[in-house]
Order: sequence, then structure tokens, then C-alpha cells
Amino acid sequence: MPGYRIQVSVVYEELATPVDGELRREPIADADAPCPRCGGRAWLLIERRAEPERPFTRWRALACAGCGAAEGWGSAGRARPGRAAPPPRNPRDELRALGLPEHPTVEDVCRAAPFPVFAPAAGTAKLLGTAYGAGVITEVTVAARGVEVSSRPVERSDPEWRARDRLEDLLEDKQTAPRSDAAWELHAADASRRARARAARPPAREAMIDVDGVPVAFVLVEDGGSWAAAADVAEHRITISARRARIAGVALRTLPAG
Repeated sequence: MPGYRIQVSVVYEELATPVDGELRREPIADADAPCPRCGGRAWLLIERRAEPERPFTRWRALACAGCGAAEGWGSAGRARPGRAAPPPRNPRDELRALGLPEHPTVEDVCRAAPFPVFAPAAGTAKLLGTAYGAGVITEVTVAARGVEVSSRPVERSDPEWRARDRLEDLLEDKQTAPRSDAAWELHAADASRRARARAARPPAREAMIDVDGVPVAFVLVEDGGSWAAAADVAEHRITISARRARIAGVALRTLPAG
């Protein structure tokens, strides 16, 4: 079974001292996430002037107040006159281009998807999400009885990577305690790092799951009460995940295309 590796090497910006064009450097009073390099929990919000050719006026970074480590700069400040980014495309326009209503049903999405959509064999499938790009549906996620199933074309990555990626998402702490935008961003980055490390630890094993009555070997990873499994069936990648539902007895079926 292929091995799984996580990115552990990070090149940090060193922002312990002022930088050229610095406009702002102040503590983030409500930040409490640990620095991934030194473990400190005090943070700084730093802004510097953006280059004239940039469409925005400032760069922004969040740096550890102890060791100065920052994971890079992001755009901030006002848009320069005449340089504002075009407004994002209205999701309704995207759905309309796909021939879908504003609030599509499972049947609507199955009819429009260019690949089979799978769902738990037991229970009524509920549509959780639809991903699309360039006017084509690229992934459909449905759920029934606490089990989520995502269907999409086969990816370049192996099924184990996909299973661990989904397990990481289940393990990530998404609490929404009141905090400033900068403190929330630091909390979310720390939660993602911890979830990624947890998802990389458990050994992957094979689990046989029936798909339309045919046993299929899935790659399964588990952490506590959360698990995720993935397999390639023909030209399609199926990913299953759940937080509390047991994998024993889970079976899948292909939803009708409408």
C-alpha cells in the first residue's frame, strides 16, 4: 500500500525586526495559537507598503512575537484606483450554466454530473455539496445515516492520500469562538496542522465495501470514532467518511442519473 507523507519543511519569513516599507506592527491581543517553530503564543500583526505595480496598497503578515517566524505575506489594504479585482462570479450564474436550479436536488445533480454518483445503500441520500469548474461538475457529495460519500473522476493522487485528506478534514477543530480575524486565522492554521499530523499517524488498512452488490477493496484510515475510506471504481474515485457511524455494514449504490 503506498506510503503517505506530510509536508514538514516550512520556509519561514524572519520578521523579528522591522522590514522595508513597514507601516504597522502591533500585538494580536486575543491570539493564543502556538507558533509551529518555537511554541510561543504571542503574535504580531505586521503590514508593509505594497509595490506600485500591485493592485493593493499593503502586504500583511502574522509573525511570532518570540522568534519572528511568519508563513509569508498576504495582500491587504485598499485596492488601488482602477485596479480592483473583478467581482466573483455569482453562484447562481454557475448553476445556471450547468443547467441546475438555484437549489438543486440530488436528482438534479445526478442528471447533470458527467460521472456516476454513489450514495450509502441504506437511507435517503441528501445532497451536501457540488464542486464545479469550467462549466462542468467535478465532485458530488451526498450523505445518509451519518455517512458521507463523495464521487469524482479518478485523480492523480492515490486513494490513500484521498482517504487521509478526508480524515484530516473530519479531525480539524472548526470551533468558532469569538476572536479577531487575525487570531482566527492563526487558530485555523494551527488546527489544520494538528489535524494533518493526526491523519498521517494511523496505519492504512484494506476494507471491503460493497458497491452495487460487488465487493470493492477500499483504503481505510481511522482515528478514534472518525474514519475515511477511498477507492477507484472504473474511472471514478469514491471517498466515504463518517465521525460516529460505524463502517461495518456500510454499502454503496449508484444513484439513478435521472
